Amino acid sequence: MECIIGNEKISYMQMGKADSPYTMVFIHGATMTGAGMAPLAEQFTDYNCIVVDLPGHGGSAGETKRTVDEFSESIDLFLQELLKNQIISNHITIVGYSMGGGISFELALKQREEYKRLVILCSGAGFPGYVPLVDKVRSHPAEEFSSADFFTHAFGANTTEEQKVFLLDVLNKTKVDDSIGYLDLVAAGTYDKLARANEVTVPVLIVAGDQDQIVEAGCGINLWKSLQNAFLFIIPFRGHTVIFEELEQVVKTMKDFCVHN
Repeated sequence: MECIIGNEKISYMQMGKADSPYTMVFIHGATMTGAGMAPLAEQFTDYNCIVVDLPGHGGSAGETKRTVDEFSESIDLFLQELLKNQIISNHITIVGYSMGGGISFELALKQREEYKRLVILCSGAGFPGYVPLVDKVRSHPAEEFSSADFFTHAFGANTTEEQKVFLLDVLNKTKVDDSIGYLDLVAAGTYDKLARANEVTVPVLIVAGDQDQIVEAGCGINLWKSLQNAFLFIIPFRGHTVIFEELEQVVKTMKDFCVHN
């Protein structure tokens, strides 16, 4: 499915229950497309789930954005268009993974009435100081970047070799071109709005793996400490792919959060 906003085409998948009064929007991370979030979205059958391709990613036409703020602005316009056309309800839970967590936080700063809850997965609101591998990528020319190599750092101590093979296959099949992935990491690595956390009043769930090497768990922990109404779930011995490796735990935690908040 697609939505045209000005000269930009945003591609998205709609899953779950289209007529549900509760909408859940899934925003993918750097180097990814929306397809990478589908395994998570598929678990929320009672929600109207929207899995979006960020501008310049997957089926979304046009150029990619250069900052998290710009990505957020495009997604905000996209969601307002879906609301206007009654494709989604005015009760929206925004779910952001990795760079998508920063985009989600930026959306929460807009304080729109319909953005009811926030789920931040392996992410935070202030990346500088918590993304050493991203900093290393940014210090080298774009043509030297390989997402396939970058993905090998996504695991924790409990990730089996069999899981690594499976997850690397998933990540490589749902990734964007390396030139876009590099720009994503540059955008994510400089995003820092932690100082504005007190402006976010909606409930926030933060999930992280304690051995995440791509976005260190401290990024999410710092955000949790800075928010008025936040819940933290740290999964031991897992890395950046914790949402795939511990899918059942993550889904249960998200559902419990949504029911009680």
